[in-house]
Amino acid sequence: MVRSFALLTTLLGAALALAQADAIRWRTDPHQAVAEAQRTLRPLMVYVLPSTKDRDNDLEREHRAALRDPRVLWQARNFIPLRLSRSQHREVLHEFGHRISANMEMSFVTPDGVILGTLGANGVGQAASLAQKLTLSFAAFRAKLYEKDVRPPLVKRDAKPGELKQALRLVVELRIVEAEPDVIALLERKRLAKSVVKLIYDALATLSTPDAVAKLLELSARGIEQATKALADCTAVGAEMMLPELKADAPKFNYPVYQAVTRICDIRSTKAERYFEKAKL
Repeated sequence: MVRSFALLTTLLGAALALAQADAIRWRTDPHQAVAEAQRTLRPLMVYVLPSTKDRDNDLEREHRAALRDPRVLWQARNFIPLRLSRSQHREVLHEFGHRISANMEMSFVTPDGVILGTLGANGVGQAASLAQKLTLSFAAFRAKLYEKDVRPPLVKRDAKPGELKQALRLVVELRIVEAEPDVIALLERKRLAKSVVKLIYDALATLSTPDAVAKLLELSARGIEQATKALADCTAVGAEMMLPELKADAPKFNYPVYQAVTRICDIRSTKAERYFEKAKL
Protein backbone atom coordinates (compact mmCIF):
# COMPACT_ATOMS: atom_id res chain seq x y z
CA MET A 1 0.00 0.00 0.00
CA VAL A 2 2.78 2.42 0.94
CA ARG A 3 4.68 1.72 -2.28
CA SER A 4 1.51 2.15 -4.36
CA PHE A 5 0.67 5.43 -2.67
CA ALA A 6 4.22 6.68 -3.24
CA LEU A 7 3.93 5.78 -6.92
CA LEU A 8 0.62 7.62 -7.27
CA THR A 9 2.12 10.68 -5.58
CA THR A 10 5.08 10.54 -7.98
CA LEU A 11 2.77 10.34 -10.99
CA LEU A 12 0.75 13.34 -9.84
CA GLY A 13 3.98 15.26 -9.25
CA ALA A 14 5.15 14.40 -12.77
CA ALA A 15 1.86 15.67 -14.20
CA LEU A 16 2.28 18.97 -12.39
CA ALA A 17 5.89 19.25 -13.57
CA LEU A 18 4.72 18.73 -17.13
CA ALA A 19 2.10 21.46 -16.71
CA GLN A 20 4.76 23.80 -15.37
CA ALA A 21 6.69 23.57 -18.63
CA ASP A 22 3.85 25.25 -20.50
CA ALA A 23 3.29 28.97 -19.94
CA ILE A 24 -0.22 30.39 -20.05
CA ARG A 25 -1.15 31.26 -23.62
CA TRP A 26 -2.88 34.58 -23.19
CA ARG A 27 -5.44 35.82 -25.68
CA THR A 28 -5.35 39.56 -26.26
CA ASP A 29 -8.51 40.13 -28.32
CA PRO A 30 -11.50 40.33 -25.94
CA HIS A 31 -14.09 39.59 -28.64
CA GLN A 32 -12.28 36.49 -29.85
CA ALA A 33 -11.69 35.31 -26.28
CA VAL A 34 -15.37 35.65 -25.39
CA ALA A 35 -16.36 33.81 -28.58
CA GLU A 36 -13.94 31.01 -27.68
CA ALA A 37 -15.30 30.84 -24.13
CA GLN A 38 -18.85 30.57 -25.46
CA ARG A 39 -17.87 27.93 -28.00
CA THR A 40 -15.94 25.77 -25.54
CA LEU A 41 -18.05 26.54 -22.45
CA ARG A 42 -15.07 27.70 -20.43
CA PRO A 43 -14.95 30.70 -18.07
CA LEU A 44 -12.46 33.49 -18.69
CA MET A 45 -9.59 34.57 -16.46
CA VAL A 46 -9.03 38.24 -17.30
CA TYR A 47 -5.72 39.87 -16.36
CA VAL A 48 -5.39 43.65 -16.67
CA LEU A 49 -1.97 45.26 -17.08
CA PRO A 50 -1.11 48.97 -17.20
CA SER A 51 1.81 50.35 -19.15
CA THR A 52 5.25 49.17 -18.04
CA LYS A 53 6.02 52.45 -16.25
CA ASP A 54 2.98 52.00 -14.00
CA ARG A 55 3.94 48.52 -12.79
CA ASP A 56 5.73 47.72 -9.57
CA ASN A 57 8.85 45.74 -10.50
CA ASP A 58 8.84 43.56 -7.39
CA LEU A 59 5.14 42.82 -7.77
CA GLU A 60 5.59 42.04 -11.44
CA ARG A 61 8.26 39.47 -10.60
CA GLU A 62 5.90 37.90 -8.08
CA HIS A 63 3.18 37.73 -10.72
CA ARG A 64 5.47 36.04 -13.21
CA ALA A 65 6.48 33.43 -10.65
CA ALA A 66 2.88 32.82 -9.56
CA LEU A 67 1.67 32.43 -13.15
CA ARG A 68 4.26 29.69 -13.72
CA ASP A 69 3.50 27.85 -10.51
CA PRO A 70 2.28 24.29 -11.26
CA ARG A 71 -0.74 24.70 -8.97
CA VAL A 72 -1.83 27.77 -10.91
CA LEU A 73 -1.18 26.22 -14.32
CA TRP A 74 -3.10 23.10 -13.33
CA GLN A 75 -6.20 25.17 -12.52
CA ALA A 76 -5.73 27.71 -15.34
CA ARG A 77 -6.23 24.99 -17.95
CA ASN A 78 -9.96 25.22 -17.15
CA PHE A 79 -10.13 28.85 -18.29
CA ILE A 80 -9.77 30.95 -21.42
CA PRO A 81 -6.94 33.32 -20.41
CA LEU A 82 -7.39 36.91 -21.59
CA ARG A 83 -4.82 39.65 -20.99
CA LEU A 84 -6.03 43.23 -21.42
CA SER A 85 -4.14 46.48 -21.69
CA ARG A 86 -5.60 49.09 -19.35
CA SER A 87 -5.17 51.85 -21.92
CA GLN A 88 -6.04 49.92 -25.08
CA HIS A 89 -9.10 48.14 -23.64
CA ARG A 90 -10.37 50.88 -21.33
CA GLU A 91 -13.86 50.80 -22.90
CA VAL A 92 -14.48 47.12 -22.13
CA LEU A 93 -12.86 46.73 -18.71
CA HIS A 94 -16.19 47.09 -16.89
CA GLU A 95 -17.62 44.20 -18.90
CA PHE A 96 -15.09 41.94 -17.19
CA GLY A 97 -15.57 43.32 -13.68
CA HIS A 98 -12.67 45.78 -13.71
CA ARG A 99 -12.43 49.49 -12.96
CA ILE A 100 -10.69 51.77 -15.45
CA SER A 101 -7.91 52.14 -12.85
CA ALA A 102 -7.32 48.38 -12.66
CA ASN A 103 -3.65 47.61 -12.14
CA MET A 104 -2.35 44.03 -12.40
CA GLU A 105 -5.68 42.64 -11.20
CA MET A 106 -7.59 39.57 -12.33
CA SER A 107 -11.26 38.66 -12.71
CA PHE A 108 -13.07 35.43 -13.48
CA VAL A 109 -16.08 35.63 -15.79
CA THR A 110 -18.60 33.19 -17.29
CA PRO A 111 -18.96 33.09 -21.10
CA ASP A 112 -22.21 35.08 -20.78
CA GLY A 113 -20.63 37.84 -18.68
CA VAL A 114 -21.41 36.88 -15.07
CA ILE A 115 -18.57 37.86 -12.74
CA LEU A 116 -17.49 34.84 -10.68
CA GLY A 117 -14.93 36.74 -8.62
CA THR A 118 -11.98 39.12 -8.66
CA LEU A 119 -8.47 39.10 -7.21
CA GLY A 120 -6.31 42.11 -6.43
CA ALA A 121 -2.70 42.53 -7.48
CA ASN A 122 -1.29 41.19 -4.20
CA GLY A 123 -3.44 38.08 -4.43
CA VAL A 124 -2.38 37.42 -8.03
CA GLY A 125 1.23 37.57 -6.87
CA GLN A 126 0.72 34.75 -4.37
CA ALA A 127 0.55 31.37 -6.10
CA ALA A 128 -1.45 29.72 -3.31
CA SER A 129 -4.14 32.42 -3.25
CA LEU A 130 -4.33 32.56 -7.06
CA ALA A 131 -4.65 28.78 -7.36
CA GLN A 132 -7.35 28.76 -4.69
CA LYS A 133 -9.28 31.56 -6.41
CA LEU A 134 -9.08 29.73 -9.74
CA THR A 135 -10.35 26.56 -8.07
CA LEU A 136 -13.26 28.32 -6.37
CA SER A 137 -14.20 30.31 -9.48
CA PHE A 138 -14.22 27.24 -11.68
CA ALA A 139 -16.27 25.33 -9.10
CA ALA A 140 -18.81 28.18 -9.07
CA PHE A 141 -18.95 28.17 -12.87
CA ARG A 142 -19.29 24.40 -12.98
CA ALA A 143 -22.15 24.49 -10.46
CA LYS A 144 -23.99 27.12 -12.54
CA LEU A 145 -23.49 25.12 -15.72
CA TYR A 146 -24.67 21.94 -14.01
CA GLU A 147 -27.93 23.50 -12.83
CA LYS A 148 -28.63 25.25 -16.12
CA ASP A 149 -27.46 22.90 -18.88
CA VAL A 150 -26.42 19.53 -17.47
CA ARG A 151 -28.87 18.39 -14.82
CA PRO A 152 -32.14 19.06 -16.74
CA PRO A 153 -31.50 16.47 -19.50
CA LEU A 154 -29.92 13.98 -17.09
CA VAL A 155 -33.02 13.84 -14.88
CA LYS A 156 -35.53 14.17 -17.71
CA ARG A 157 -37.15 10.75 -18.10
CA ASP A 158 -37.90 11.20 -21.80
CA ALA A 159 -34.65 12.96 -22.74
CA LYS A 160 -33.49 12.20 -26.26
CA PRO A 161 -30.14 10.45 -26.81
CA GLY A 162 -28.65 13.64 -28.25
CA GLU A 163 -29.59 15.62 -25.14
CA LEU A 164 -28.09 12.99 -22.84
CA LYS A 165 -24.90 12.76 -24.87
CA GLN A 166 -24.39 16.52 -24.84
CA ALA A 167 -24.87 16.64 -21.06
CA LEU A 168 -22.54 13.68 -20.48
CA ARG A 169 -19.86 15.17 -22.73
CA LEU A 170 -19.92 18.31 -20.58
CA VAL A 171 -19.56 16.16 -17.46
CA VAL A 172 -16.49 14.50 -18.99
CA GLU A 173 -14.90 17.62 -20.48
CA LEU A 174 -15.39 19.82 -17.41
CA ARG A 175 -15.30 17.09 -14.73
CA ILE A 176 -18.63 18.22 -13.31
CA VAL A 177 -18.59 16.30 -10.03
CA GLU A 178 -22.00 17.68 -9.07
CA ALA A 179 -23.50 15.42 -11.75
CA GLU A 180 -22.17 12.20 -10.19
CA PRO A 181 -25.47 10.98 -8.61
CA ASP A 182 -27.41 11.78 -11.78
CA VAL A 183 -24.91 9.88 -13.93
CA ILE A 184 -25.05 6.84 -11.64
CA ALA A 185 -28.86 6.96 -11.68
CA LEU A 186 -28.85 6.79 -15.49
CA LEU A 187 -27.55 3.22 -15.26
CA GLU A 188 -30.94 2.18 -13.85
CA ARG A 189 -32.77 3.25 -17.00
CA LYS A 190 -33.77 0.71 -19.60
CA ARG A 191 -33.12 0.77 -23.35
CA LEU A 192 -30.48 3.48 -23.39
CA ALA A 193 -28.59 3.91 -26.64
CA LYS A 194 -25.17 2.21 -26.66
CA SER A 195 -23.46 5.54 -27.34
CA VAL A 196 -25.14 7.00 -24.24
CA VAL A 197 -24.12 4.04 -22.08
CA LYS A 198 -20.51 4.40 -23.21
CA LEU A 199 -20.52 8.06 -22.19
CA ILE A 200 -21.97 7.14 -18.78
CA TYR A 201 -18.99 4.88 -18.11
CA ASP A 202 -16.60 7.51 -19.50
CA ALA A 203 -18.10 10.06 -17.10
CA LEU A 204 -17.79 7.79 -14.06
CA ALA A 205 -14.15 7.05 -14.89
CA THR A 206 -13.38 10.74 -15.46
CA LEU A 207 -14.97 11.81 -12.18
CA SER A 208 -13.34 8.98 -10.17
CA THR A 209 -15.22 10.01 -7.03
CA PRO A 210 -15.69 7.43 -4.26
CA ASP A 211 -19.26 6.67 -5.33
CA ALA A 212 -18.33 6.51 -9.03
CA VAL A 213 -15.45 4.09 -8.39
CA ALA A 214 -17.60 2.03 -6.02
CA LYS A 215 -20.29 1.73 -8.71
CA LEU A 216 -17.77 0.64 -11.33
CA LEU A 217 -16.33 -1.94 -8.91
CA GLU A 218 -19.81 -3.26 -8.16
CA LEU A 219 -20.73 -3.60 -11.83
CA SER A 220 -17.35 -5.09 -12.72
CA ALA A 221 -17.82 -7.74 -10.01
CA ARG A 222 -21.14 -8.60 -11.67
CA GLY A 223 -19.31 -9.27 -14.90
CA ILE A 224 -20.22 -6.13 -16.83
CA GLU A 225 -17.32 -5.70 -19.24
CA GLN A 226 -17.85 -1.98 -19.85
CA ALA A 227 -17.47 -1.31 -16.12
CA THR A 228 -14.24 -3.32 -16.01
CA LYS A 229 -12.86 -1.35 -18.96
CA ALA A 230 -13.90 1.93 -17.33
CA LEU A 231 -11.94 1.08 -14.17
CA ALA A 232 -8.74 1.22 -16.21
CA ASP A 233 -9.68 4.74 -17.39
CA CYS A 234 -10.03 6.16 -13.88
CA THR A 235 -7.65 8.74 -12.48
CA ALA A 236 -4.70 8.06 -10.17
CA VAL A 237 -6.95 9.04 -7.27
CA GLY A 238 -9.46 6.44 -8.48
CA ALA A 239 -6.69 3.85 -8.60
CA GLU A 240 -5.87 4.54 -4.97
CA MET A 241 -9.52 3.90 -4.09
CA MET A 242 -9.29 0.49 -5.77
CA LEU A 243 -6.27 -0.67 -3.77
CA PRO A 244 -8.32 -2.14 -0.87
CA GLU A 245 -9.87 -4.55 -3.40
CA LEU A 246 -6.46 -6.18 -3.95
CA LYS A 247 -6.55 -8.56 -1.00
CA ALA A 248 -3.85 -11.20 -1.01
CA ASP A 249 -5.91 -13.58 1.16
CA ALA A 250 -9.14 -13.27 -0.88
CA PRO A 251 -10.62 -16.57 -2.18
CA LYS A 252 -10.03 -15.24 -5.71
CA PHE A 253 -7.60 -12.44 -6.41
CA ASN A 254 -9.33 -9.46 -8.09
CA TYR A 255 -7.27 -9.56 -11.25
CA PRO A 256 -9.37 -7.04 -13.26
CA VAL A 257 -8.73 -4.42 -10.56
CA TYR A 258 -5.03 -5.33 -10.54
CA GLN A 259 -4.96 -4.77 -14.31
CA ALA A 260 -6.74 -1.42 -13.94
CA VAL A 261 -4.43 -0.12 -11.20
CA THR A 262 -1.24 -1.18 -12.96
CA ARG A 263 -2.40 0.37 -16.23
CA ILE A 264 -3.32 3.68 -14.58
CA CYS A 265 0.03 3.77 -12.78
CA ASP A 266 1.87 2.73 -15.96
CA ILE A 267 3.44 -0.32 -14.28
CA ARG A 268 4.95 -2.38 -17.08
CA SER A 269 6.22 -5.44 -15.17
CA THR A 270 2.90 -7.07 -14.32
CA LYS A 271 2.06 -10.64 -13.37
CA ALA A 272 -0.19 -12.98 -15.33
CA GLU A 273 -3.44 -14.06 -13.69
CA ARG A 274 -2.18 -17.60 -13.18
CA TYR A 275 0.60 -16.23 -10.97
CA PHE A 276 -1.97 -15.21 -8.33
CA GLU A 277 -3.66 -18.60 -8.48
CA LYS A 278 -0.55 -20.29 -7.05
CA ALA A 279 1.35 -17.53 -5.30
CA LYS A 280 1.85 -17.77 -1.55
CA LEU A 281 0.18 -15.22 0.69
